[in-house]
Formats: sequence, C-alpha cells, structure tokens
Amino acid sequence: MTESKVDSKTMPGSTPTDEDLRHDVELTREELADTVSELAGKLDVKSRTTDSMQRQMANAQAHPAVVGGSALGLLGLIVVLLTVKRRRNR
Repeated sequence: MTESKVDSKTMPGSTPTDEDLRHDVELTREELADTVSELAGKLDVKSRTTDSMQRQMANAQAHPAVVGGSALGLLGLIVVLLTVKRRRNR
C-alpha cells in the first residue's frame, strides 16, 4: 500500500488538517483515474490490434523488398511441399 500523502505544511507527527486530507483524497482519485485509464487501454483488444496492424503495414510499406522476398520464399516453400506431396501419391 502507498503511504498517506501529507501536505508539506503539516509537521511530522501532527494530525493532518482537513485541507491535507482533501488534498490526499484528490491525489488518490487522480492516481486511480490514471490507473483505470491505463487498464482500459490494455483491455481494448480491438484498438490494440488495429494499432499493431497499422504499425505492421507501415513497416511493410517502408521495406517492400523484404516483404517481396518473404512472399517469394513462401511461394517457393508451397511449390516444394506440393511437389513432394504429388510424388508421394504416385
């Protein structure tokens, strides 16, 4: 648990004033709102997936030779697998 936040005007060991307590409550509310917002962002799978897809598309557009080479490699692998399969079925 976090320690209670006490205004710097309050002396250590003294009882916090009403203003100190209100300030502490406000800080706690702000921290809680930030935490809830972060958790909501992590739970928004659709938004995270869309962001990831957009990053991947931008990366692919920035490096078209890599994408083309990968596509040719995949095509070659498919041709080899189909050839092997046909030879085994004879």
